[in-house]
Amino acid sequence: MCIFAKRAKFMDSRINIIKGIHPGKLIERDLKKQDITQRSLAEKIDVPYQTINAIIMGKRNLTTE
Repeated sequence: MCIFAKRAKFMDSRINIIKGIHPGKLIERDLKKQDITQRSLAEKIDVPYQTINAIIMGKRNLTTE
């Protein structure tokens, strides 16, 4: 098996793992890694803090708006 086929197989397995995770959990993990609070993220992207919190808690989905 060539290196590209191995990499593609690895990426497929990673995507399948991520598919079952709510986006809020991924955001929460990244915020912790970068030591950013929900409030500071909300201020930076100009959305209410409650919106960020609801997404992270899995009570609200992400939209493109």
